[in-house]
Order: sequence, then C-alpha cells, then structure tokens
Amino acid sequence: MVKRRKLGVPVTPKPERPRCGAKTRAGGRCKAPAVWNRRNDEVRNGRCRMHGGLSTGPRTEEGLRRTLEALRAGRARWLAKRAANSKY
Repeated sequence: MVKRRKLGVPVTPKPERPRCGAKTRAGGRCKAPAVWNRRNDEVRNGRCRMHGGLSTGPRTEEGLRRTLEALRAGRARWLAKRAANSKY
C-alpha cells in the first residue's frame, strides 16, 4: 500500500529538502536537489536527476540479465585488480 500525504498537510519547503551528495569528478559532493516525490512528500531515491534519481532500472528480463552480468563482471575485475595490488 502506498503512503500518501494528507490534504492540508504542508509540503516540506525546498530549502529543507536533502541534496544529492553524489561524488563529483572534482572530488566534492553534488549540491543539486534530490528528486522529490510530491505525492508522498518524500525523496525518491536520494539522487538528483543527473545521478540516477529518475532511473527506473531495467524494465525487461533481458535488461535485468544484462545489468546483473555487468555487475558481476565489474566486481570480478575489481577483485582481480585488488588481488594484484595486495601486499599479502
């Protein structure tokens, strides 16, 4: 069941809403506002529109399969690189 904001309840003011906070290439944090769900008066997923806040994820079984394959391959590369650089 979806929680909805009651009529007459004030909406969170924009200056009080959370920021994206994704790490930028310059090393700082993104200051753009996170995508806001006005119906429920809450943040959708904590990221701005440029860092995945509007993403719906894979919509088909094939898309989900490709996403998981890429995730596993990337993790395997990361583990191999980490093992190669390990001092132990």
